Amino acid sequence: MTCERESTRHTLIVDKSHRGASGARKESPWISIVTPVMNGLPELKLTWESLKVQDRAGVEWVVIDSSRAREEVPRFLDEAVDLHVTYRWQKPRGIFVAMNRGITEARGTYTYFLNAGDTFAFPESLAVLKSAIDEYGQPPWVYADVAMVDDQGRGLVPHGWVHEEERERCFARGHFPCHQGTVVRTSVIRSLGGFDPSYIIGGDYDLFLRVDRLYPPVRLPFTLARFAPGGASSRRWFTGIREFHRARRLSLRPSGWQAVRERVDTVWYGGKTVLYRSLWAPGKPLHLAVRRIRD
Repeated sequence: MTCERESTRHTLIVDKSHRGASGARKESPWISIVTPVMNGLPELKLTWESLKVQDRAGVEWVVIDSSRAREEVPRFLDEAVDLHVTYRWQKPRGIFVAMNRGITEARGTYTYFLNAGDTFAFPESLAVLKSAIDEYGQPPWVYADVAMVDDQGRGLVPHGWVHEEERERCFARGHFPCHQGTVVRTSVIRSLGGFDPSYIIGGDYDLFLRVDRLYPPVRLPFTLARFAPGGASSRRWFTGIREFHRARRLSLRPSGWQAVRERVDTVWYGGKTVLYRSLWAPGKPLHLAVRRIRD
């Protein structure tokens, strides 16, 4: 992760609530929302439509842009956005390099990743999030539910999972917080060096494991965000399975019976994923039949 801010940093419209009468900065934002975008201006607009109805006091939006048309995103931000925005353009070097750049630029006490196209679940999501974080004494990290939007536009929240039980199984059964539902203290995520860019799919999972080893999480009892499957993690799901296994071996270092169980769970979860992706995922032979049964 880059530890220095570049001299070409471009700061757009600044929320005046962060400055005193003389223009001196009064306090840092309570949260920096990092949004990587690459050739996805419509998706970025969707995220902004969700963000602009939130309580944005003390909120910083960090947009890391790797689009080919370098003028599109800053033009949109200049015209549409009325909060503190830090905009950076950088060459496409992978999603986790972009996320790391967001960590470097973030000024907020907490850092939260909401990719272009992701949205908040409700108009009051940020206000509820801040109240919950304050109520729990501003812990190192918290996580909430995330709804996956299906092809009918319905938000589906996965069944709840027990953290300690999954941790005992090395998180090898496919149950762990999505980054759209995870909020981490910026100082914590920086102390861990951010994301490992050697991962293609599993960088957020790897970072989750490293944070979890240091600090117990606080689960928040609400749905924070929504996202539509179909991104790189959906297309390259087999790579994801392999990288998740690699991250568990490197971060958790299971041994003895725990290592055996981790491998069994990896094979079992991987087998289920193969069946789903082959038979009843969207576009596969049994998809419509399974959907009719569920409906």
